[in-house]
Amino acid sequence: PANSAEVALAVYFSPPLGLRSAHLGQLWERWRDRYPRVEDQPPLPPVTPETFPLPPSVMSIQFSGAFPGVRAWYLSESGDRLIQVQADRMVLNWRRMSAEQPYPRYENLRPAFVEALTELTDFVESNNLGPGTIIQAEVTYLNPIPVASIGPNKDAADLFAAWTSTYSDNFLPLAEDLRLAARYPIADPMTAEPVGRLYIECNPTLHAAPESSEREEVYVLQIFARGRPLGEGTEGVLRFLDLGHDWVVRGFTSFTTQWMHDVWGRQRGRE
Repeated sequence: PANSAEVALAVYFSPPLGLRSAHLGQLWERWRDRYPRVEDQPPLPPVTPETFPLPPSVMSIQFSGAFPGVRAWYLSESGDRLIQVQADRMVLNWRRMSAEQPYPRYENLRPAFVEALTELTDFVESNNLGPGTIIQAEVTYLNPIPVASIGPNKDAADLFAAWTSTYSDNFLPLAEDLRLAARYPIADPMTAEPVGRLYIECNPTLHAAPESSEREEVYVLQIFARGRPLGEGTEGVLRFLDLGHDWVVRGFTSFTTQWMHDVWGRQRGRE
């Protein structure tokens, strides 16, 4: 969606790659012309693979427990693009750094992701750091929705088509805030077999708009599609990412109301 504040394309490796801090430094030498800044970050916890017919035991993308190793951020000069690498994954992120910054669109991020993934897998192979087997791919969009945009009633039913604010009696007032989580199976268009899931999560928080020190109440709507590659190698990864992107865009449209689309001035087909 064109109003997104962050977009991420990711792949997950199993078994984890044999990356150490020294390897991440060598990798930066390959990328520093495009990503001249580097930061160390604590590693992200593991993500449970999508399984069928039963889903993973939890819906959140975060899991308890420490994950060993290190995670590196390789950032562009402006910081709006970054590559994250740790033993079990690689992620390409785009982040909106100013209110005027245009969303680059998925089609423009896709080649940068392919370039980074190709360079990483070549590095892994040349240094004997593991088989580099990709078991999952993921596309994520993060959308902060100002609560003030709802109007004085702050009724979330005006934003989310899945929420009606209809109760069995008149006892409860409108909720002060709302948390939603939904999960939908994604089928392979060729075989109709399940290959992944679309997750939609909505949580209230305080958010500082780009180039502003003031924080405002927002609903953070996170939509991500995760599943197995649809074929071998990078082409299989891209086929799932393309399918996942389509589900994210169409799922966003279905999950939100027409009134919300009109407020944002969305143009259909321009995500």
